Amino acid sequence: MRNLPGPGTVLHGFKVLSKNKIECFFASTTELFHEASRATVLCIENEDPELGFSIIYRTPQLDETDACHMAEHLVLSSCRKYRSRDIFFDMDSKSYSTFMNGMTDTCCTCYPFCSVSQKQLIKLMDVALCCMEEPDALTEPFFFDREALRFELKEADGPLTLSGTVLGEDWAHLTDLEENADSHTARTLYPDSLASRLPGRAHFHYSEISRERTLHILKEYYQYSNCLILLYGKMDFEAVLSFLHQEHLSHYPARQSPVSPAFFQESVLPGFRSSEEKSPAYLESRTDEASVIDFALDLSAASGLELFFWDQFAQLLDNSASPLHQEARAQGLNHVIQVYVDTLLIHPVLKFRLLNGDAGVKEAFLSVIRSSLQEVSVHGLSRELCLASVRESRMTDSLTREGVHLGCHVAEEIGRYWSLTGKTDYFPLYEQAFREFSADALGEQSLIRSMASEALSPAASALTVTVPSPGLAEKLEQEKKDFLSRQKASMSPREIGALLLCSREFALWNERELTNQDFLIHPDELPAPADAPAFFQADLSGIEGYFSPVPGALCAGFQLYFD
Repeated sequence: MRNLPGPGTVLHGFKVLSKNKIECFFASTTELFHEASRATVLCIENEDPELGFSIIYRTPQLDETDACHMAEHLVLSSCRKYRSRDIFFDMDSKSYSTFMNGMTDTCCTCYPFCSVSQKQLIKLMDVALCCMEEPDALTEPFFFDREALRFELKEADGPLTLSGTVLGEDWAHLTDLEENADSHTARTLYPDSLASRLPGRAHFHYSEISRERTLHILKEYYQYSNCLILLYGKMDFEAVLSFLHQEHLSHYPARQSPVSPAFFQESVLPGFRSSEEKSPAYLESRTDEASVIDFALDLSAASGLELFFWDQFAQLLDNSASPLHQEARAQGLNHVIQVYVDTLLIHPVLKFRLLNGDAGVKEAFLSVIRSSLQEVSVHGLSRELCLASVRESRMTDSLTREGVHLGCHVAEEIGRYWSLTGKTDYFPLYEQAFREFSADALGEQSLIRSMASEALSPAASALTVTVPSPGLAEKLEQEKKDFLSRQKASMSPREIGALLLCSREFALWNERELTNQDFLIHPDELPAPADAPAFFQADLSGIEGYFSPVPGALCAGFQLYFD
């Protein structure tokens, strides 16, 4: 990096650990460790004018009440320095940000921000970090009531209701067949384990949700010894590191990190398991040719390099010209079939998914998978298929840098990888894996044949059929009504009076205008527009052409205009 020293150097409280490169971003990287707070920082430097900042915390799903998702919402509501009714939406609507979000995964929570102005980005960083350090949700219960869950009673003889932003978001997925299939497959493959728990399931566990459990996540997991900070783009990294040290990290001496990568490394029950599960559906929903069939193979024993091999392997099988799809068509399975490495869980899974099927085709589906894997283990794959796949992946990688909000999107991949491994070399490892796998695919294919053989005898696997169940959605909605009726019936007159008062107070609090604009910068402080790219003119067989170089030698883009 231009303005950061080499490994071993200490700069603004940060010790430089390592340097690396990410070829598809045209970037160099520096990993640093803040010795006082024990925070990890990864700087990714390239020529991208859209700068990125992200902070990622390890947040395991200890249950399925979606408490980590609720904590994500609570943090960016308000804090001592930036008091607001909802500081996230203040920033989103009034700042010179180009992207901002919060995302909860099975192992981490990520807060990404982007801006073309370094001054604006530092202001947004200050808001975000102040909110992480001193969220008002710890002392003001109404934030939990709004963002997570609240019981409301508007009239003494009226119905008790249940509301909350996260609960509402989750309930909207009640009949999401594929999301429910993901959950059922996780439970079948990893019974009674951490890996079976997914975010977004609060609508099935609303009776178990508590404010204390959610605040416990904020107090325990939201500390710098449990975080990765990612900085991206063409920024003055030394100035940003100085800001982080002086204004934030140096004020929070390290506590023992509550979660390490070892926390997620649970043992997996070996063997093959199968199940048929119900997915909530409404009475008018169809059930014929409407099920999801998953065959999932546990990949928890694979190394980081091997997981990238499996991802490339899955892409080859997912191609419509692969032996898998050819065998499926020969057996009359004209369904949508997908093959991919599912990293939604804390344990990676090689998943074969059949959509719009019936339970009656599950054995045929399993037979197609096994027979095609057997063929690949013996004969490998056609060179034409491998060459096309390699070229497509190479083209995709070469265009990665052209994507918008790249500084935020990479944070999700690196953050998940760091949470589970403690490492930040996700993309360099991917590039190494791509080179090695491509060489094998275009060569003797010993690796591909070996992987097919391994997939034929996995240590743990599961076959799960998720079937829409008409009427189950109405039943669950009625169960919620019955639950609320029982809750109200169990309340004393004094408790009812207290809830009536609390409901009115919440309504008044929620309607008040309280915004914050302390993060604003003046328009004059924005960077000047980028210079127009250089170009040259040339004649191509009578066609007048205008050409501009881009930092990517593997591809080019063309537009033709006709008079």
